[in-house]
Amino acid sequence: MNYFFKILFPSCLVACLFLQNRTTEASPINPPQLNRVWLDGQPYRCDTAMSAISRISLPYGNNFFTVEFISISYRNQHKLQYGHKLVGIDSSWVFSGNQRRASYANLGPGTYPLKMKVSSDGLNWIESAQEINVVVTPPFWAVWWYHILLIAFIFLLLAVIYKVRVNAAIKQVLEIAEIRKKEAESLRVMMAQDFHDEMGNKLASIIVLVSTLQLLIKDKNKEVQKALSRIEVSSKQLFDGTKSFIWSINPKSDQISEITSYINNFGSELFEHTPIEFLVVDNFTERDKQVSLPVGFSRQLFFILKEAMTNALVHSKAKNIKLIYDVDKTKNGFAISVEDDGKGVSSEQLASSRGLNNMKSRAIKINYNLSFYHNPDGGFGVRIEGEFPKR
Repeated sequence: MNYFFKILFPSCLVACLFLQNRTTEASPINPPQLNRVWLDGQPYRCDTAMSAISRISLPYGNNFFTVEFISISYRNQHKLQYGHKLVGIDSSWVFSGNQRRASYANLGPGTYPLKMKVSSDGLNWIESAQEINVVVTPPFWAVWWYHILLIAFIFLLLAVIYKVRVNAAIKQVLEIAEIRKKEAESLRVMMAQDFHDEMGNKLASIIVLVSTLQLLIKDKNKEVQKALSRIEVSSKQLFDGTKSFIWSINPKSDQISEITSYINNFGSELFEHTPIEFLVVDNFTERDKQVSLPVGFSRQLFFILKEAMTNALVHSKAKNIKLIYDVDKTKNGFAISVEDDGKGVSSEQLASSRGLNNMKSRAIKINYNLSFYHNPDGGFGVRIEGEFPKR
């Protein structure tokens, strides 16, 4: 018995301790894995177990978080040493000894892989096979769609500013044009009134004076009678021309209703004491008559039609003369014609007539189309065509 306690028992005890150390050293170490996560001190919740998680999503500006990792070793748990590395933040491995936690804060937007490893002797390290990505979501002003919306908004804002400035400039130009138009109309009214008072009254006085002289001069010879007659005729012609010019200066003469009325009155007075029947065929609507022609067009238009009616009176030997107003809605245009049922005009007369050539020149000045035609039943016609201004 003494031999057992003195020799065998110590030998058995040493053998057991040796075997225990060998077993401990041979005990395997499991790779580290994620154990727990805290976000701003609160447990991070997910739908899967921590050991299977592959992504930790953190909001921008609120990304203070702590991770805890663990490796299972049944024999030498207290000897394990840990290391961790957050790629993109840590430039190298961070060795924390037996501390199993790591904390990070104020991460910028992006994806940061989290790596872990463990060792029992500080020499042989086992890296975790769990792939974990810490993803910090960017703020709305840092995402691509926000940049596109911002660029689109800037372009839209610039377009609106440009349009507003252009509209303001156009409005200013239109206002200036309207002011100038009113000033021009006022000037035309004043000129018409002054011209009428000065020129018209004096011409009328000359006509009256000539008529008085014819009555007062006794025993007048034929030469004096002819001279006075010529003065009277020229004065009346000049007076009629002056009236037409004064009428054309007035801004009201630009309106089609005023033009047609003036032409109709002229025709009625021209054929009043003749055997010719004067007829007006008016196809203009009230809306058409409210349109105003450009400045100066009414004067040229009147003189063209005046020449046409005067030629018909003097040369046509007609019984009927028509003044016709037509509308061409497809071209937004109008036409005014003077037709007679007289003897017509020959080709030689068309080529050599000074009056017809004057009519053509006046039509060219206002860019209207003037044409001459023969009626199927005889007679001659003059047609002037133009466009209504945009309404």
